Amino acid sequence: MIESFQQFSERVPSFDDLSPTDKITHAAWYLHSRKGIESISTSDLNECFSQIHITPPHTSVYLKRLAERKPPTFLRSKAGYRLEGKVRKSIEAKFGESSSTVVISVLLRGLSDQISTPEERLFLAETLKCYSVHAFRASIVMAWNLAYSHIESWIIGDPDKIKRFNISYEAKFLKRQERVSDQDSFSEFKEFDVIETLAHAKLISKNVSELLKEKLKRRNAAAHPSLIEITQAQTDDIITDLVNNVVAKLG
Repeated sequence: MIESFQQFSERVPSFDDLSPTDKITHAAWYLHSRKGIESISTSDLNECFSQIHITPPHTSVYLKRLAERKPPTFLRSKAGYRLEGKVRKSIEAKFGESSSTVVISVLLRGLSDQISTPEERLFLAETLKCYSVHAFRASIVMAWNLAYSHIESWIIGDPDKIKRFNISYEAKFLKRQERVSDQDSFSEFKEFDVIETLAHAKLISKNVSELLKEKLKRRNAAAHPSLIEITQAQTDDIITDLVNNVVAKLG
């Protein structure tokens, strides 16, 4: 999945307020890095700005000036313009996420239209922020929060699910008095017990139940101080599993 220019521009702080030169250099880096275009034309740049609905700077004028600058920002050839190496590396250092990072970020952003509550939108935004700066422990915690909050809303939104959940919880935990009535009432339940009850009530499949138990265990490991290393690959797995198999499917 290729990151769109709109998605890239949203990762650049206050992109709309950048100078014309900075807008053009960032757009050029995007075209080099994400679109694989090595020789850039004014029409390539203008198309980027068109995608985010802003008036393009006078790209032909700026490209010429930036190529004539000492030292040059762009290198000019018969085929078009290329960002000068140091300029390209400077932007790469700030926004050159690995391809897997971009794929995960795009996947998560794509969920925004499916998320209706402010709480879930906040969890999503925080997950993206954590992941984009390689704060993998925090992004695992937030990804779990997103999925668990979604489960809570999914149950509360259907009286039949509430009834089935409470019946199963009473059957499994005879001496406990907790019952689900609204989203706040979930604070009285252990997360593991909620997963067990959902499976007992057949509100989720055995596979989803096992997935949630595994991810809860890994969330707990990430949430507490330890010498365990949390890698990007592990984080990718947790986020994609929770997004694809919980948030996107329990609608």
